[in-house]
Amino acid sequence: MTTSVSDRSATDLTRVARSGGLGLAGAVTAAAGGFALTVVVARSTSTTGAGLFFEAVALFTIASSVACLGADTGLLRTLSRSSALGQLHDLRGTLVVALPPILFTSGIVTLLGLVWSDQLLGWLVGGSATGEAAPYLQAVLAFLLIGTAYNVCVQATRGLGGVRPFVLLQNVWLPFARLACVVVAVQVLATSALPWAWALPLVPALAAAVLVLRRRLRAVESGADAETPSRRPFRRLAADFWSYSLLRGGAASIDITLVWLDVVLVGLLRSTAEAGIYAAGSRYVTTGTLVVQAMRLATAPELSALLSTGQRERATRVYRTATSWIMLTSWPIYLLMASFPATLLGLFGDQYLPGSTALTVLSLAMLVSLATGNVGTVLLMAGRSGSVLGNKAAALGLNVTLNLVLVPPFGMTGAALAWAAAIVVDNLLAVAQVSRLLETRSIDRAAMATGAAACLCFGALAVGGRLVLDDTLVALLATALLGTALYAAALRPFRDLLELRELAALPRSLVTGRHTSPRSDS
Repeated sequence: MTTSVSDRSATDLTRVARSGGLGLAGAVTAAAGGFALTVVVARSTSTTGAGLFFEAVALFTIASSVACLGADTGLLRTLSRSSALGQLHDLRGTLVVALPPILFTSGIVTLLGLVWSDQLLGWLVGGSATGEAAPYLQAVLAFLLIGTAYNVCVQATRGLGGVRPFVLLQNVWLPFARLACVVVAVQVLATSALPWAWALPLVPALAAAVLVLRRRLRAVESGADAETPSRRPFRRLAADFWSYSLLRGGAASIDITLVWLDVVLVGLLRSTAEAGIYAAGSRYVTTGTLVVQAMRLATAPELSALLSTGQRERATRVYRTATSWIMLTSWPIYLLMASFPATLLGLFGDQYLPGSTALTVLSLAMLVSLATGNVGTVLLMAGRSGSVLGNKAAALGLNVTLNLVLVPPFGMTGAALAWAAAIVVDNLLAVAQVSRLLETRSIDRAAMATGAAACLCFGALAVGGRLVLDDTLVALLATALLGTALYAAALRPFRDLLELRELAALPRSLVTGRHTSPRSDS
């Protein structure tokens, strides 16, 4: 017996809530580990030492993204799409098509890094203290191939169904193993060992990802039967995979560059110490994207399967509802960040307080990003990697231009304004494209109601708290507690509009982490 589109859409949302619940738990865990790591680095080294560390992490992250060539997202989309369409014989061939090129590219990037090490050192520290920066660059180059291979393999496990292996490795093992290794390095070794300590946990993570990938591949392939379509020609597999992935690779590289480039440019155009302050403050911004990460983790395979089978109405509901859930939980966090930046940065030490204005600027820009949800994921899972690349390129061009103009006179605040402008442009372009793709507005009544309630219950209340108690921990806690109570009361009449009943699946997801493909719906 067939079910209605509405019933199937409700099932989609339940699956998203279950996978999103596990992803949220992992994101919270990763955020806690990452924040603790930032505190340890900030308090155990000078601002210059912290600047060197974060610049090395930035360089590693950008280089690894470039070397991936988009194969990480390409595998996520292609494997989940092949599973949804029943093309199980194509799974192993897709992996064969994807892995060798990224290993080769990682080797080439490492070799180029060794050849140009002197120039990179000068870039990393702005032409001074290259001897102090050398161990940081050496660690980046030593672990680049391992890190790139890990990123691709762990994303492939997501494409084969289930989020638990990804969460355990990416959100639990790496953050806390890195934290433990960095603490040991600080207590026992020299600060120059910090980048090596940060990268070392990638080795067991890669081994575990490969084992999980092999196991999941065998499990999925065991479902093949006589009706399963035969394997497509290798050349066609390669053409389909890389025509999508290379475009995505360019967009992903730009995306990562947008997140980390400001740190490098502040160090180059101002000072390594100021780069350390800016990096610590901007980590609040990325740490706050907990629900965004969880929803991306949950919705990407779901949207890929729905869009590949032409179920646009169900995909629209998944995207819209996930966006409302993101705003529901994340707008209050960023409104508090924007309102009490000095209190938050004070946790790193008083020397980080000059980054307060930058944190406020970036937090306000993130409200725009959160209101668009995982709009880029919709485009990617629909195969529009070219559109994503164009959006990212436009945002990067704006970001670099504004950084060069604003950083020399305004420092961290100028870098924050440049990144904020890039965030807004990138997301607004993507929203316009998704609206055309889904033939409907991306922002609905649920999102508007959520945004209005958050601004009233947290934004307006924070202004009052600042006037009475200034930027203090007491004001922050009072605003958070009272605002949460008012927020819950304000949104209660909208619980059906926000599909909050589907979130009842979240507690179970923390235990099971199960995900079912839309292809199995009757």
